[in-house]
Amino acid sequence: MNAPSTSAYLLLADRHRPRSMQLEPGISDVLGCRKRFAFKDRLSEHSDPGGSIIAILGTAIHAAAERAIRLTGRSGILIEHKVTLDGIPGKLDRYEDKTVIDLKTVSSWRFKSMLLHGADQQHIVQVDMYAKALTEEGYEVESVRLDYLNRDTGKEVDFSAPYDERMAQLGLDWINTVRSLPFEMVPRDFAPDSTMCQGCQFRSACWGGAVPDRSPYTAAFEVDNQLETAEALRQVRTQLTELKVEETRLRGELDALRPEYGGTVDVGSPDFLLKWTPKGRGFALTFVPLES
Repeated sequence: MNAPSTSAYLLLADRHRPRSMQLEPGISDVLGCRKRFAFKDRLSEHSDPGGSIIAILGTAIHAAAERAIRLTGRSGILIEHKVTLDGIPGKLDRYEDKTVIDLKTVSSWRFKSMLLHGADQQHIVQVDMYAKALTEEGYEVESVRLDYLNRDTGKEVDFSAPYDERMAQLGLDWINTVRSLPFEMVPRDFAPDSTMCQGCQFRSACWGGAVPDRSPYTAAFEVDNQLETAEALRQVRTQLTELKVEETRLRGELDALRPEYGGTVDVGSPDFLLKWTPKGRGFALTFVPLES
């Protein structure tokens, strides 16, 4: 008998985390998959074991950060503090110096995206919801901060902003919108073969109605909407064709800047450089984020 793999043990650990076993939705579910939130809001039993090695890695990093903060012995810091906002539970990572801080561990790809585009709106809304919940407990909150840690390289970038109750309200409005829909009408926000769906505890219940030996998307098909679905596909294909033509034109114009053997070019953006890399008989053009 072979010993189980380490990844199997890590999946088991993730499946037994309190958050993984929690039936009701939490603040961390806000602006995520609407269907998953709806399942949780009904206190639905899990149809699948779920589990994510990436999630358990994030949990381990959070635990290490918590231990390190406690070792400092500093007073006036809240760590892994439980809150509730309009009946939705959550646990904020840290409150220090009148700032609510949320730690996010991300891949290199997501990290580069953050450098280019800034903090994710979902994360901004969630951290402001934690802040609002904390103010309702009587704490003074002046700002919020998102610490993004690249789990591949150890690099970190943070985004700070004044506490904005309006962002928290966006999250509450999102919840009310999801709850206003009949369960059957709540959209699925991720592809069935995505990481989110593969590790979801409701995957079978959500996608289990698919036609056998056909695309898993058939689970969302409605006969009454077949014409609408076909028209939507036709429009998308038309738009893709038009966008491809526009991409070719823009790439063609920028080719005037390309170094003879490839390389990077500064076009004056504070966020990125253009980079040409030899590929086949031509060059691939990509955007390289500038780290702040």
